[in-house]
Amino acid sequence: MRIVSVLIAVIIAQVVCAQSQTINNANSSSSQFTVINTGTSDYLLSISKINNNILISGGSSYLAQSYDNCNTLIPVNTPVFLETPENRYYKTYRVDTNYIYISYKTTNSNWKFFKTVDGGNNWIKKKDSTHSSLVYVEPVPLFYDTINASIIFSYNTALYTNNSLSTYTVGSWQPTWIGGVAVNIGTVISDSMAIFGENIYGGAYITKNRGNTWQQSTFVGGRVRDFEVINKDTIYYVSRTVPPNSIAQFGYTFDGGLTGPYIPITSPTYFTNITVKNKNEIYLVAREGAAANGNAVILKTTDLGQTWSKLTTPFVQDLRDMKFLNDSVALICGDSGLLVKWNTKQSLFVGVKENTTNNSSIKIYPNPTNDILNIDVDIINGNSSKLQILNSLGQIVREEKIKDPKSQINISQLPSGVYTLKVFIENEYKTFKIIKQ
Repeated sequence: MRIVSVLIAVIIAQVVCAQSQTINNANSSSSQFTVINTGTSDYLLSISKINNNILISGGSSYLAQSYDNCNTLIPVNTPVFLETPENRYYKTYRVDTNYIYISYKTTNSNWKFFKTVDGGNNWIKKKDSTHSSLVYVEPVPLFYDTINASIIFSYNTALYTNNSLSTYTVGSWQPTWIGGVAVNIGTVISDSMAIFGENIYGGAYITKNRGNTWQQSTFVGGRVRDFEVINKDTIYYVSRTVPPNSIAQFGYTFDGGLTGPYIPITSPTYFTNITVKNKNEIYLVAREGAAANGNAVILKTTDLGQTWSKLTTPFVQDLRDMKFLNDSVALICGDSGLLVKWNTKQSLFVGVKENTTNNSSIKIYPNPTNDILNIDVDIINGNSSKLQILNSLGQIVREEKIKDPKSQINISQLPSGVYTLKVFIENEYKTFKIIKQ
C-alpha cells in the first residue's frame, strides 16, 4: 500500500511539473523564465542542492525533492503538526541526502525539532520544549554534520548536541553580553565553523570550534539577510543597516571573518537572498521598492559590489532563494508557490558602463591579481600621464606617473578587495575596477 501511494505521488508530481510555462520578460525580451507548477500556494523558503539532489521547502507544509533538475518533483512527507496552520513557523535544514531536520515554532514559543534519516519517509520528534521567557524567539540550528549541532537562541541561550539531539547541554554563546541579542540567520562554514547574524544591533558571531567559543566579527555591517559561504575563508552576505537609515549593504571577507569591506547599495533596498556563482559573478534577488510593492528584480555584480546591473522579472512575488543548476540555468523559489528556472545566458541586464572620456587604448591585466598589475597605454603625454588607485572609501592609496607605454605596478602591499584605478591621459581619464586578491 505504501509503495502504491508513493508511485501515485510521483505520477502526480510528474504531471504537475510537466504543466510548466515559459514567460518572456516584458522589460527584457531575451530573458526567459520557465515556471514550474508546484501545486501549492505555500511560500517557498529555500532550495537545498547536494550534488544532483534538490530539496525545496515551504514555510508551512510544502516539501519536495527532485533528482533531475526539477523536471519532476516528488512530494516528501512532513511530520504531523498538532497546532493550527496560522501558528506555524517552519524551516527545513538539510544535512545530507537522507538526513533532514525541521524546526518548528508556535506563537506561544513552543519549539520542536523533527528528524528523518530516510528522506522523509519516517520522522522522529527529537525535542519539544516551551520557553515561556523567550517570547517570539526562534532557534537557528547550525548542523556541522548529521549529528553535531549548535542551536542558537536569542538572549544568549544555546543548545549543544553531539548525538542528534538525543541529549544536549544548555549553554551561552555570549555570556558577557548585557541586554541580549536577537539572532535571525546562520549557516555552517565547515565541520567545526559556523556564523550567525544579529537582528537588532547588526553584526555577526563566528565559532571555529563547534560553538565552544564565539567571537564577534567586525567584517559584517548591518542586519544580515543572507550568508553565502564558499569556504572557511570566503564569506559573502547582504544586509540592511539599523533603522532609521535601513540602507542595503553587500559585504564579504576573504580571511575567515577577520576583515572585509561592506558596500552600500542605494536601490533597490529590499533583498532576500545572495547567490555566488563564482568570485567574479554574484547575484542578489530583491524587490523594486518596498517589500510589498513592485516586481522582483535580480541584481548582478562582477566587481565585488562596486557596480551592479539589474534585470526586472515579470514576478510580483518575493523571491526567497536561488541555486545554480549548471553554468547557464538557475532555480529560483518564492512566495505563492513560485518555482522557476531562469536561463541566465539569455538575460539582458541593464548596468553601468565604465568611463570612456578619451580615445586612447588602455589594457589592464591580470585582473584580479595578487601582486603585479600590467598597464598598457598607446598614448603618453609627458608629465600629465599618471594613475591613481582609490579604495572603497574613495581615498587615494597609490599615485604614480606613467612614463612608458608598458608599465607595471606592484599592489601586493594593498589589502584584498576592490579598488578603482584611474588612468589620466591628456587631462582626461578612464576608470577601471581592479580586484586585489
